[in-house]
Amino acid sequence: MKKLILLSYALLISTISFAQQGNNFKSRTKTQMNNSPGGFTFKTISNNRSLKSGVLNSNYNFPVSTTLQVPKISNHDSVQNLISDNGSPIFFERASSKLKSTKAETTAEHFYSFFESTKATTQLFQPKDELVITRTLTDNLGITHVKAQQYYKGVKVYGAELYLHMGADRDLFTGRIESLDPAIESSPGIDKLTAINIVSDDLKERTILKNLSAKEKELLKYDRPESELVIYDGKLAYEISYRPNMIEEWKYFVDANSKEIIQFYNNTNSDGPTIANAYDLNGILRSINTYLEAGTYYLYNISEAMFNSTKSEGIIMTLDANNTSTTNLNYSFITSTNNTWTNRASVSAHYNAKQAYTYFKNTFNRNSINDQGGDILSLVNVAEEDGASMENAYWNGRAVFYGNGGTYFKPLAGALDVTAHELGHGIVSNTANLEYYEQPGAINETYADIFGSMVDRDDWLIGEDIVKTAYY
Repeated sequence: MKKLILLSYALLISTISFAQQGNNFKSRTKTQMNNSPGGFTFKTISNNRSLKSGVLNSNYNFPVSTTLQVPKISNHDSVQNLISDNGSPIFFERASSKLKSTKAETTAEHFYSFFESTKATTQLFQPKDELVITRTLTDNLGITHVKAQQYYKGVKVYGAELYLHMGADRDLFTGRIESLDPAIESSPGIDKLTAINIVSDDLKERTILKNLSAKEKELLKYDRPESELVIYDGKLAYEISYRPNMIEEWKYFVDANSKEIIQFYNNTNSDGPTIANAYDLNGILRSINTYLEAGTYYLYNISEAMFNSTKSEGIIMTLDANNTSTTNLNYSFITSTNNTWTNRASVSAHYNAKQAYTYFKNTFNRNSINDQGGDILSLVNVAEEDGASMENAYWNGRAVFYGNGGTYFKPLAGALDVTAHELGHGIVSNTANLEYYEQPGAINETYADIFGSMVDRDDWLIGEDIVKTAYY
Protein backbone atom coordinates (compact mmCIF):
# COMPACT_ATOMS: atom_id res chain seq x y z
CA MET A 1 0.00 0.00 0.00
CA LYS A 2 1.55 3.20 -1.23
CA LYS A 3 0.23 5.63 1.40
CA LEU A 4 1.82 7.71 4.05
CA ILE A 5 -0.52 7.67 7.06
CA LEU A 6 0.16 11.18 8.31
CA LEU A 7 -3.23 12.75 8.97
CA SER A 8 -3.63 16.06 10.73
CA TYR A 9 -6.17 16.56 13.41
CA ALA A 10 -5.43 20.19 14.25
CA LEU A 11 -9.08 21.12 13.72
CA LEU A 12 -10.29 18.03 15.56
CA ILE A 13 -8.27 18.22 18.77
CA SER A 14 -7.31 21.87 19.17
CA THR A 15 -10.00 22.62 21.78
CA ILE A 16 -11.64 20.88 24.67
CA SER A 17 -15.08 20.68 23.10
CA PHE A 18 -15.11 19.13 19.67
CA ALA A 19 -18.22 18.37 17.70
CA GLN A 20 -18.42 15.05 15.89
CA GLN A 21 -17.70 15.76 12.25
CA GLY A 22 -18.30 13.65 9.20
CA ASN A 23 -15.85 13.06 6.43
CA ASN A 24 -16.46 15.64 3.75
CA PHE A 25 -14.29 13.96 1.17
CA LYS A 26 -15.75 12.03 -1.69
CA SER A 27 -14.77 8.36 -1.78
CA ARG A 28 -13.43 7.28 -5.12
CA THR A 29 -12.01 4.04 -6.37
CA LYS A 30 -8.41 4.62 -7.25
CA THR A 31 -7.14 3.07 -10.46
CA GLN A 32 -3.52 2.09 -10.33
CA MET A 33 -1.11 2.45 -13.19
CA ASN A 34 0.11 -0.60 -14.99
CA ASN A 35 3.29 -1.18 -13.04
CA SER A 36 3.79 -4.75 -14.22
CA PRO A 37 7.37 -5.49 -15.16
CA GLY A 38 8.21 -5.82 -18.79
CA GLY A 39 8.52 -9.23 -20.37
CA PHE A 40 11.78 -9.85 -22.18
CA THR A 41 12.86 -12.20 -24.94
CA PHE A 42 16.50 -12.97 -25.56
CA LYS A 43 18.60 -13.84 -28.60
CA THR A 44 21.85 -15.78 -28.52
CA ILE A 45 24.63 -13.69 -30.04
CA SER A 46 27.24 -15.70 -31.83
CA ASN A 47 30.89 -14.75 -31.71
CA ASN A 48 30.69 -13.48 -35.28
CA ARG A 49 32.58 -10.20 -35.49
CA SER A 50 29.71 -8.61 -37.40
CA LEU A 51 27.29 -7.95 -34.58
CA LYS A 52 23.62 -7.55 -35.43
CA SER A 53 20.90 -5.38 -33.95
CA GLY A 54 19.06 -6.79 -30.94
CA VAL A 55 15.48 -5.92 -30.03
CA LEU A 56 14.25 -5.42 -26.46
CA ASN A 57 10.57 -6.43 -26.24
CA SER A 58 8.60 -5.01 -23.33
CA ASN A 59 4.88 -4.72 -22.54
CA TYR A 60 5.55 -1.60 -20.46
CA ASN A 61 4.60 1.69 -22.09
CA PHE A 62 7.96 3.45 -22.10
CA PRO A 63 7.94 7.05 -23.40
CA VAL A 64 10.84 6.19 -25.69
CA SER A 65 11.48 3.52 -28.26
CA THR A 66 12.64 0.13 -27.00
CA THR A 67 14.67 -0.70 -30.09
CA LEU A 68 18.23 -1.11 -28.88
CA GLN A 69 21.28 -1.04 -31.12
CA VAL A 70 23.98 -3.23 -29.58
CA PRO A 71 27.69 -2.33 -29.81
CA LYS A 72 29.24 -1.39 -33.10
CA ILE A 73 32.27 0.57 -34.16
CA SER A 74 31.61 4.15 -35.26
CA ASN A 75 33.99 6.07 -37.46
CA HIS A 76 32.39 9.38 -36.43
CA ASP A 77 34.27 11.54 -33.94
CA SER A 78 36.70 8.66 -33.19
CA VAL A 79 33.92 7.17 -31.04
CA GLN A 80 34.01 3.48 -30.17
CA ASN A 81 31.50 0.93 -28.87
CA LEU A 82 28.47 3.09 -29.57
CA ILE A 83 25.12 1.86 -28.25
CA SER A 84 22.05 3.78 -29.37
CA ASP A 85 18.39 3.75 -28.47
CA ASN A 86 16.04 5.06 -31.15
CA GLY A 87 18.92 6.92 -32.76
CA SER A 88 20.09 8.54 -29.52
CA PRO A 89 23.38 7.44 -27.89
CA ILE A 90 23.23 5.83 -24.47
CA PHE A 91 26.83 4.55 -24.35
CA PHE A 92 30.10 5.22 -26.15
CA GLU A 93 33.76 5.84 -25.36
CA ARG A 94 36.60 7.80 -26.82
CA ALA A 95 40.33 8.18 -26.28
CA SER A 96 41.01 11.01 -23.87
CA SER A 97 42.49 14.24 -25.20
CA LYS A 98 44.34 14.82 -21.92
CA LEU A 99 47.86 14.28 -23.26
CA LYS A 100 50.95 15.43 -21.42
CA SER A 101 51.59 18.12 -24.00
CA THR A 102 48.03 19.38 -23.78
CA LYS A 103 47.40 22.58 -21.86
CA ALA A 104 45.92 21.90 -18.43
CA GLU A 105 42.16 22.34 -18.45
CA THR A 106 39.45 22.33 -15.81
CA THR A 107 36.96 19.51 -15.45
CA ALA A 108 34.22 21.65 -16.99
CA GLU A 109 36.46 22.63 -19.92
CA HIS A 110 37.30 19.00 -20.59
CA PHE A 111 33.62 18.04 -20.33
CA TYR A 112 32.47 20.57 -22.91
CA SER A 113 35.50 19.91 -25.13
CA PHE A 114 34.47 16.25 -25.24
CA PHE A 115 30.98 17.11 -26.47
CA GLU A 116 32.28 19.71 -28.92
CA SER A 117 34.32 16.95 -30.57
CA THR A 118 31.50 14.36 -30.62
CA LYS A 119 28.70 16.44 -32.18
CA ALA A 120 28.17 14.02 -35.03
CA THR A 121 27.38 11.29 -32.50
CA THR A 122 25.40 13.23 -29.92
CA GLN A 123 23.65 15.67 -32.29
CA LEU A 124 24.29 18.34 -29.66
CA PHE A 125 25.50 21.28 -31.72
CA GLN A 126 25.67 23.82 -28.88
CA PRO A 127 26.90 21.71 -25.91
CA LYS A 128 27.42 24.69 -23.61
CA ASP A 129 23.80 25.73 -24.14
CA GLU A 130 22.29 22.24 -24.19
CA LEU A 131 24.12 20.61 -21.26
CA VAL A 132 24.26 21.87 -17.68
CA ILE A 133 26.65 20.20 -15.24
CA THR A 134 24.82 19.23 -12.05
CA ARG A 135 27.41 17.21 -10.15
CA THR A 136 31.12 16.36 -10.19
CA LEU A 137 32.79 13.57 -8.21
CA THR A 138 36.30 12.08 -8.31
CA ASP A 139 36.59 8.55 -6.91
CA ASN A 140 39.55 6.85 -5.21
CA LEU A 141 40.75 5.49 -8.57
CA GLY A 142 41.21 9.01 -9.88
CA ILE A 143 38.27 8.80 -12.29
CA THR A 144 36.18 11.96 -12.43
CA HIS A 145 32.43 11.47 -12.91
CA VAL A 146 30.52 14.48 -14.26
CA LYS A 147 26.72 14.42 -14.26
CA ALA A 148 24.77 16.73 -16.58
CA GLN A 149 21.22 17.54 -17.63
CA GLN A 150 20.12 18.17 -21.21
CA TYR A 151 18.19 21.37 -22.02
CA TYR A 152 16.33 22.53 -25.12
CA LYS A 153 16.10 26.30 -25.63
CA GLY A 154 16.46 26.73 -21.87
CA VAL A 155 13.86 24.06 -20.99
CA LYS A 156 14.88 20.89 -19.17
CA VAL A 157 14.47 17.69 -21.16
CA TYR A 158 12.80 15.24 -18.79
CA GLY A 159 14.77 12.00 -18.33
CA ALA A 160 17.74 13.24 -20.38
CA GLU A 161 20.57 12.90 -17.88
CA LEU A 162 24.07 11.73 -18.61
CA TYR A 163 27.47 11.01 -17.10
CA LEU A 164 30.91 11.55 -18.56
CA HIS A 165 33.47 9.35 -16.80
CA MET A 166 36.93 10.86 -17.32
CA GLY A 167 39.76 8.36 -16.98
CA ALA A 168 43.48 8.70 -17.49
CA ASP A 169 43.38 7.66 -21.14
CA ARG A 170 39.70 7.21 -22.04
CA ASP A 171 36.43 9.11 -21.59
CA LEU A 172 33.26 7.06 -21.30
CA PHE A 173 29.73 8.38 -21.89
CA THR A 174 26.64 6.82 -20.28
CA GLY A 175 23.10 8.13 -20.02
CA ARG A 176 20.54 9.49 -22.41
CA ILE A 177 20.50 12.31 -24.91
CA GLU A 178 17.18 12.95 -26.62
CA SER A 179 17.12 13.71 -30.33
CA LEU A 180 14.52 16.46 -30.52
CA ASP A 181 12.53 17.96 -33.36
CA PRO A 182 13.80 21.55 -33.81
CA ALA A 183 10.19 22.59 -34.41
CA ILE A 184 9.17 21.82 -30.82
CA GLU A 185 7.46 24.84 -29.29
CA SER A 186 9.41 26.27 -26.36
CA SER A 187 6.83 28.85 -25.25
CA PRO A 188 3.73 27.62 -23.36
CA GLY A 189 0.23 28.39 -24.53
CA ILE A 190 -1.18 28.11 -20.99
CA ASP A 191 0.17 29.29 -17.65
CA LYS A 192 1.10 26.98 -14.79
CA LEU A 193 -2.03 27.83 -12.76
CA THR A 194 -4.22 26.57 -15.60
CA ALA A 195 -2.19 23.36 -15.73
CA ILE A 196 -2.48 22.91 -11.95
CA ASN A 197 -6.25 23.38 -12.15
CA ILE A 198 -6.40 20.68 -14.83
CA VAL A 199 -4.56 18.35 -12.45
CA SER A 200 -6.81 19.29 -9.53
CA ASP A 201 -9.95 18.52 -11.53
CA ASP A 202 -8.54 15.16 -12.58
CA LEU A 203 -7.47 14.22 -9.04
CA LYS A 204 -10.98 14.84 -7.72
CA GLU A 205 -12.04 11.79 -9.69
CA ARG A 206 -9.20 9.62 -8.41
CA THR A 207 -8.63 10.31 -4.72
CA ILE A 208 -9.49 12.47 -1.72
CA LEU A 209 -8.76 16.16 -2.20
CA LYS A 210 -8.43 18.38 0.87
CA ASN A 211 -6.81 21.65 1.86
CA LEU A 212 -3.72 21.00 3.96
CA SER A 213 -3.41 22.84 7.25
CA ALA A 214 -0.39 24.99 8.05
CA LYS A 215 0.96 22.25 10.34
CA GLU A 216 0.57 19.61 7.66
CA LYS A 217 2.39 21.81 5.14
CA GLU A 218 5.19 22.39 7.62
CA LEU A 219 5.54 18.67 8.22
CA LEU A 220 5.59 17.87 4.49
CA LYS A 221 7.74 20.90 3.60
CA TYR A 222 5.10 21.62 0.98
CA ASP A 223 3.21 24.84 0.40
CA ARG A 224 1.41 24.39 -2.91
CA PRO A 225 1.58 22.25 -6.08
CA GLU A 226 4.97 22.54 -7.74
CA SER A 227 5.28 22.95 -11.50
CA GLU A 228 8.12 23.20 -13.99
CA LEU A 229 8.23 23.47 -17.76
CA VAL A 230 9.95 20.45 -19.33
CA ILE A 231 10.23 18.68 -22.63
CA TYR A 232 8.41 15.39 -22.07
CA ASP A 233 8.10 12.77 -24.80
CA GLY A 234 8.94 15.40 -27.41
CA LYS A 235 6.37 17.92 -26.17
CA LEU A 236 6.51 21.07 -24.09
CA ALA A 237 4.74 20.17 -20.85
CA TYR A 238 4.26 21.17 -17.24
CA GLU A 239 5.70 18.64 -14.80
CA ILE A 240 3.47 19.00 -11.72
CA SER A 241 3.95 17.52 -8.26
CA TYR A 242 0.64 17.64 -6.37
CA ARG A 243 -0.23 16.53 -2.83
CA PRO A 244 -4.03 16.12 -2.69
CA ASN A 245 -3.88 15.10 0.97
CA MET A 246 -1.41 14.20 3.71
CA ILE A 247 -0.90 10.70 2.35
CA GLU A 248 -0.31 10.98 -1.36
CA GLU A 249 1.90 12.69 -3.90
CA TRP A 250 0.94 12.56 -7.58
CA LYS A 251 3.03 13.38 -10.65
CA TYR A 252 1.40 14.82 -13.78
CA PHE A 253 2.66 15.94 -17.17
CA VAL A 254 0.28 18.37 -18.88
CA ASP A 255 0.82 19.52 -22.46
CA ALA A 256 1.61 23.23 -22.18
CA ASN A 257 -0.30 24.01 -25.38
CA SER A 258 -3.07 21.44 -25.93
CA LYS A 259 -3.87 21.05 -22.18
CA GLU A 260 -3.79 17.28 -22.64
CA ILE A 261 -2.69 15.13 -19.67
CA ILE A 262 0.22 13.28 -21.26
CA GLN A 263 1.12 11.11 -18.26
CA PHE A 264 0.31 10.78 -14.56
CA TYR A 265 1.04 8.39 -11.70
CA ASN A 266 0.77 8.08 -7.94
CA ASN A 267 4.26 8.88 -6.65
CA THR A 268 3.55 7.94 -3.03
CA ASN A 269 6.41 5.88 -1.63
CA SER A 270 5.56 4.11 1.57
CA ASP A 271 7.01 1.13 3.33
CA GLY A 272 3.87 0.19 5.22
CA PRO A 273 2.92 -1.08 8.65
CA THR A 274 5.51 -2.56 10.98
CA ILE A 275 5.71 -3.93 14.52
CA ALA A 276 7.95 -2.76 17.35
CA ASN A 277 8.69 -3.97 20.85
CA ALA A 278 8.92 -1.26 23.50
CA TYR A 279 8.57 -0.85 27.25
CA ASP A 280 5.46 0.85 28.60
CA LEU A 281 4.99 2.91 31.78
CA ASN A 282 4.74 -0.25 33.87
CA GLY A 283 8.04 -1.66 32.61
CA ILE A 284 6.30 -4.31 30.50
CA LEU A 285 7.64 -5.07 27.03
CA ARG A 286 4.77 -4.47 24.61
CA SER A 287 4.33 -5.31 20.95
CA ILE A 288 2.93 -2.24 19.20
CA ASN A 289 1.95 -1.45 15.62
CA THR A 290 3.87 1.36 13.91
CA TYR A 291 4.14 2.71 10.39
CA LEU A 292 7.27 3.22 8.29
CA GLU A 293 7.37 5.99 5.71
CA ALA A 294 10.51 7.11 3.87
CA GLY A 295 12.83 6.05 6.67
CA THR A 296 10.72 7.43 9.53
CA TYR A 297 8.48 5.40 11.85
CA TYR A 298 5.23 6.79 13.26
CA LEU A 299 2.96 5.67 16.08
CA TYR A 300 0.16 4.76 13.68
CA ASN A 301 -1.65 1.44 13.66
CA ILE A 302 -3.30 0.78 10.30
CA SER A 303 -3.34 -2.99 10.74
CA GLU A 304 -6.83 -3.34 12.23
CA ALA A 305 -9.96 -4.38 10.34
CA MET A 306 -11.46 -0.89 10.62
CA PHE A 307 -8.76 0.73 8.48
CA ASN A 308 -10.07 2.04 5.16
CA SER A 309 -7.20 2.74 2.77
CA THR A 310 -9.43 4.58 0.30
CA LYS A 311 -10.60 7.13 2.86
CA SER A 312 -7.45 6.94 5.01
CA GLU A 313 -9.61 6.37 8.07
CA GLY A 314 -9.64 3.82 10.86
CA ILE A 315 -6.20 4.61 12.28
CA ILE A 316 -5.16 4.13 15.88
CA MET A 317 -2.92 7.17 16.27
CA THR A 318 -0.92 8.45 19.24
CA LEU A 319 0.31 12.05 19.37
CA ASP A 320 2.39 14.15 21.76
CA ALA A 321 0.76 17.27 23.26
CA ASN A 322 4.22 18.50 24.32
CA ASN A 323 2.99 19.60 27.76
CA THR A 324 0.45 22.04 26.33
CA SER A 325 -3.20 22.32 27.31
CA THR A 326 -6.16 21.64 25.06
CA THR A 327 -6.95 25.35 24.90
CA ASN A 328 -3.52 26.06 23.41
CA LEU A 329 -2.68 22.68 21.97
CA ASN A 330 0.69 22.29 20.24
CA TYR A 331 0.87 18.61 19.40
CA SER A 332 3.38 16.76 17.24
CA PHE A 333 3.71 13.37 15.61
CA ILE A 334 5.65 10.80 17.61
CA THR A 335 8.41 9.43 15.42
CA SER A 336 11.51 7.24 15.45
CA THR A 337 14.29 6.70 12.95
CA ASN A 338 14.90 3.07 13.92
CA ASN A 339 11.56 1.82 15.31
CA THR A 340 12.70 2.06 18.93
CA TRP A 341 10.46 3.95 21.34
CA THR A 342 11.58 5.51 24.61
CA ASN A 343 8.50 7.65 25.30
CA ARG A 344 6.81 5.15 27.60
CA ALA A 345 3.61 7.16 27.99
CA SER A 346 3.06 6.99 24.23
CA VAL A 347 3.80 3.25 24.19
CA SER A 348 1.19 2.65 26.92
CA ALA A 349 -1.43 4.84 25.25
CA HIS A 350 -0.85 3.23 21.85
CA TYR A 351 -0.93 -0.32 23.18
CA ASN A 352 -3.97 0.26 25.42
CA ALA A 353 -5.98 1.87 22.61
CA LYS A 354 -5.57 -1.26 20.52
CA GLN A 355 -6.63 -3.50 23.42
CA ALA A 356 -9.80 -1.46 23.92
CA TYR A 357 -10.56 -1.48 20.19
CA THR A 358 -10.09 -5.25 20.07
CA TYR A 359 -12.51 -5.76 22.98
CA PHE A 360 -15.26 -3.67 21.37
CA LYS A 361 -14.67 -5.37 18.01
CA ASN A 362 -14.68 -8.93 19.33
CA THR A 363 -17.48 -8.48 21.88
CA PHE A 364 -19.88 -6.20 20.03
CA ASN A 365 -18.56 -6.39 16.45
CA ARG A 366 -18.12 -2.64 16.72
CA ASN A 367 -16.29 -0.92 13.88
CA SER A 368 -14.25 1.52 15.97
CA ILE A 369 -15.62 3.87 18.62
CA ASN A 370 -18.17 5.53 16.34
CA ASP A 371 -18.99 2.18 14.64
CA GLN A 372 -18.19 3.80 11.30
CA GLY A 373 -14.48 3.07 11.12
CA GLY A 374 -13.41 6.35 12.67
CA ASP A 375 -9.91 7.03 13.96
CA ILE A 376 -8.95 6.38 17.58
CA LEU A 377 -6.79 9.27 18.77
CA SER A 378 -4.70 9.49 21.92
CA LEU A 379 -2.66 12.44 23.15
CA VAL A 380 -0.06 12.08 25.88
CA ASN A 381 1.79 14.75 27.89
CA VAL A 382 -1.27 16.98 28.21
CA ALA A 383 -0.88 19.82 30.74
CA GLU A 384 -3.20 22.15 32.63
CA GLU A 385 -3.87 25.62 31.24
CA ASP A 386 -1.21 27.09 33.54
CA GLY A 387 1.34 24.54 32.34
CA ALA A 388 1.15 22.38 35.47
CA SER A 389 1.09 18.60 35.14
CA MET A 390 -2.47 17.34 34.67
CA GLU A 391 -3.70 14.65 37.09
CA ASN A 392 -6.51 13.50 34.88
CA ALA A 393 -7.52 11.77 31.67
CA TYR A 394 -10.65 12.46 29.68
CA TRP A 395 -12.58 11.91 26.47
CA ASN A 396 -13.63 15.11 24.70
CA GLY A 397 -15.75 13.64 21.93
CA ARG A 398 -12.84 13.06 19.57
CA ALA A 399 -9.78 11.89 21.45
CA VAL A 400 -8.44 10.64 24.77
CA PHE A 401 -6.20 13.14 26.58
CA TYR A 402 -3.71 11.84 29.16
CA GLY A 403 -2.03 13.92 31.84
CA ASN A 404 1.27 12.96 33.45
CA GLY A 405 -0.14 12.81 36.97
CA GLY A 406 1.36 14.50 40.00
CA THR A 407 0.73 14.25 43.73
CA TYR A 408 -1.89 11.51 43.58
CA PHE A 409 -1.44 9.80 40.23
CA LYS A 410 1.30 8.45 38.01
CA PRO A 411 1.02 9.21 34.26
CA LEU A 412 -2.53 8.16 33.47
CA ALA A 413 -1.73 6.50 30.14
CA GLY A 414 -0.25 3.64 32.18
CA ALA A 415 -3.66 2.19 33.11
CA LEU A 416 -5.49 -0.02 30.59
CA ASP A 417 -8.78 0.40 32.45
CA VAL A 418 -8.43 4.19 32.26
CA THR A 419 -8.07 3.94 28.47
CA ALA A 420 -11.06 1.60 28.22
CA HIS A 421 -13.06 3.86 30.55
CA GLU A 422 -12.42 6.96 28.43
CA LEU A 423 -13.05 5.18 25.13
CA GLY A 424 -16.16 3.73 26.79
CA HIS A 425 -17.43 7.31 27.07
CA GLY A 426 -16.94 7.46 23.30
CA ILE A 427 -19.11 4.37 22.87
CA VAL A 428 -21.84 5.92 25.04
CA SER A 429 -21.74 9.25 23.20
CA ASN A 430 -22.04 7.46 19.85
CA THR A 431 -24.98 5.29 20.99
CA ALA A 432 -27.27 6.42 23.83
CA ASN A 433 -25.56 9.83 23.93
CA LEU A 434 -26.49 10.27 27.59
CA GLU A 435 -26.37 13.81 28.88
CA TYR A 436 -23.49 14.27 31.28
CA TYR A 437 -25.34 15.51 34.37
CA GLU A 438 -27.42 14.07 37.22
CA GLN A 439 -28.74 10.54 36.70
CA PRO A 440 -27.87 10.25 32.97
CA GLY A 441 -24.35 11.40 33.83
CA ALA A 442 -24.08 8.79 36.58
CA ILE A 443 -25.19 6.06 34.18
CA ASN A 444 -22.68 7.34 31.65
CA GLU A 445 -19.87 6.95 34.21
CA THR A 446 -21.17 3.52 35.22
CA TYR A 447 -21.02 2.18 31.70
CA ALA A 448 -17.51 3.61 31.29
CA ASP A 449 -16.41 1.86 34.50
CA ILE A 450 -17.95 -1.42 33.31
CA PHE A 451 -16.10 -1.18 30.01
CA GLY A 452 -12.89 -0.41 31.91
CA SER A 453 -13.27 -3.54 34.02
CA MET A 454 -14.19 -5.72 31.04
CA VAL A 455 -11.07 -4.73 29.11
CA ASP A 456 -8.71 -4.82 32.13
CA ARG A 457 -9.80 -8.10 33.72
CA ASP A 458 -7.05 -8.51 36.31
CA ASP A 459 -9.40 -7.25 39.00
CA TRP A 460 -12.49 -5.09 39.57
CA LEU A 461 -10.49 -2.03 40.56
CA ILE A 462 -10.32 1.09 38.38
CA GLY A 463 -7.04 2.95 37.98
CA GLU A 464 -5.11 0.75 40.39
CA ASP A 465 -2.04 0.83 38.13
CA ILE A 466 -1.66 4.60 38.25
CA VAL A 467 -2.61 5.63 41.81
CA LYS A 468 0.15 6.39 44.29
CA THR A 469 -0.34 4.09 47.27
CA ALA A 470 0.74 6.75 49.78
CA TYR A 471 -2.56 8.50 49.10
CA TYR A 472 -4.89 5.55 48.39
